[in-house]
Amino acid sequence: MNVVQQEPHWVIRLEGELNWGCAVELRTLLLAWRAAGKDLELDCSGVSELDVTILQLLEAARREARQGNLRFGGQESDAVAMAVRGAGFADLDGCLGGRRE
Repeated sequence: MNVVQQEPHWVIRLEGELNWGCAVELRTLLLAWRAAGKDLELDCSGVSELDVTILQLLEAARREARQGNLRFGGQESDAVAMAVRGAGFADLDGCLGGRRE
């Protein structure tokens, strides 16, 4: 994971294999983002593997960001698209990999 904290927003680039072993780090970053009150862009284009633990964190962040201060940037990787469909998130409005808000 790579974090760029710029004004007026943060960018978190998710890269490589993301699974339960990365969940604590991602959760800590997402909590810090919420506490900072900044806009956030999540870039999932470099993800090669994604499990449901990470998907749940991303969906929770999306739901928490109802004010519109979170967006998913970059082109989602094939691994992300497959994980989203496999976990049943693809049909949820606005979810990562689903219909965009």
